[in-house]
Amino acid sequence: MSEEGKILKIITEKLLSCMTNYKKLLYAGVFIFIALAIFLIGLFIINKGKIAYGVKLAGEKIVQRDPYKLQELLKNKFSNIQVKFLCFEKSYSTNTKDAGIYIDINTTVKNAYRVGRNGFYGILEQVKAISGNYNIPLVVKIDDKKFDNFLNKNFSYLEIQSVNAKVVYDKLDNNFKIIPHKIGRKINRKKLKKQIIFNLSNLNKVIYISPSKDYPKIKTSQAEKIKDIANKILENSPHLLKYKNYKWIIGKKDILDWIKIYTKNNQIIIDLDKDKIRNLISSLAIYINKPLINAQLWYDGNEVKIKEKSQNKKTLNIQKCVDAVYKSILSNRKIIPLIVDTELAKVRKDNFKKLGLTSLLVVSETDFSGSPANRVHNIKLSAAKFNKLLISPNSEFSFNKILGAVNENTGYLPELVIKKNKTVPEYGGGICQVSTTIFRAAVKAGLKITERYPHAFPVRYYKPVGFDAAVYSPHPDFRFINNTPSFIYLQTRIKDNKVYCELYGTKENKKIEIEGPFVLERKEDGSMKTVLIRKIYKNGKLISEDKFYSNYKSPDLFPVENNQ
Repeated sequence: MSEEGKILKIITEKLLSCMTNYKKLLYAGVFIFIALAIFLIGLFIINKGKIAYGVKLAGEKIVQRDPYKLQELLKNKFSNIQVKFLCFEKSYSTNTKDAGIYIDINTTVKNAYRVGRNGFYGILEQVKAISGNYNIPLVVKIDDKKFDNFLNKNFSYLEIQSVNAKVVYDKLDNNFKIIPHKIGRKINRKKLKKQIIFNLSNLNKVIYISPSKDYPKIKTSQAEKIKDIANKILENSPHLLKYKNYKWIIGKKDILDWIKIYTKNNQIIIDLDKDKIRNLISSLAIYINKPLINAQLWYDGNEVKIKEKSQNKKTLNIQKCVDAVYKSILSNRKIIPLIVDTELAKVRKDNFKKLGLTSLLVVSETDFSGSPANRVHNIKLSAAKFNKLLISPNSEFSFNKILGAVNENTGYLPELVIKKNKTVPEYGGGICQVSTTIFRAAVKAGLKITERYPHAFPVRYYKPVGFDAAVYSPHPDFRFINNTPSFIYLQTRIKDNKVYCELYGTKENKKIEIEGPFVLERKEDGSMKTVLIRKIYKNGKLISEDKFYSNYKSPDLFPVENNQ
């Protein structure tokens, strides 16, 4: 046989041998597959509707695999089990129910039943269970409130409250001292609960309580620094408040009352009580504050002069003073200047001529003789509101705006006023005496009247009838415009039951004539109609003529009603 034939023969024999071995392996594989399938099918049949075979519960193999029956079994077994707490070689036994601990049977059984029911991974879980390597821990839950009460009742002796360091004032030694901190002891309840859950989930019924040190938030070292600061503030007292010739001492007693030492965000804070500083500063305002008073003018027959000097407004700036005192005490500044705001009087000896107040333009008057005491009081109080009033060119004067609120709180008394078809007592009765006086001055000075109303019926205090101006906040009002090129200075005064209004300014080349008031109509019931005529001439030529009509009803229509 040739060499090629021999080689071919060997190859053929090898191929036949391999084919025989392949068939054997194929048969073996098919057998294993069938065996495995039978095994898995059998496993599913065995575990159908039951807890997977071989699953352990808290390390113990489950004998009762029916979930409902297992649930009943566990309820009887774990509804209230005994546990032992160990601490400092002392032990305390109790049942889980009294300690607020319980086994969640329903969840535990559900967890066990889920084994092997998770798709493909469920197959692996069932196989793992058969091998005895699948353990389900008990589900342990704790009622926090009940458990804390249990600890407080039985183990409170284990806990000692820590004490923060404090800074206090010692009256005997007259300085601040420290109360040192104290380290306490506490049970880490969160950690203890985790231990209980872990131990009981595996039926370990022994629980170790290991109290740990409870360190205070504020240590003695921190308090020491605050004490030194507080004592230094005391040592630096007293301080001196100063304004011109005024001096006030801030003594050690004041500083002690102001010092505040408190804790915030686990820190000791030292501060000064700004509210108490403010109280002191505010009490000084009575000595420093001065109202703004314009100069009092008078006409001596030849020229306008100063009768009473002006006074600038002085106001103690309380907020800035509080800040200054606060900073000065903390930075050891002994002398603390008070901060006072100044506002110059508008009419002064050095400027009244520059304002054009060189002539007495007009003087008007009204007589309030026979007025009751309350009416006289209200007239004097309201007249003072309009004394020394500077009115700039082209600005509008509003009586009600300057007068402000009229009530008991502003000092007015009840007196008769005309209101809603009645004459009734009300706060401020009599104020119209002042508005009428100013109205007459404005008319005589040739000023532009923009709002004026007569009274509802003739009032005996405002003669001649037809030359009055009724006001009542907020309406009716009396208004006029300073239509002169210079400032006008309005002064009021009261003398011998008369109200006077003086207007100072720059005299113009004008002539004002007042005609009337004339009675246009008069009836037996006391009602009447009047007119007041004002003519203004410039260089002998009439440039303006104004008529002020008044329509008065019968006084009988406004009966007096005493509502007091």
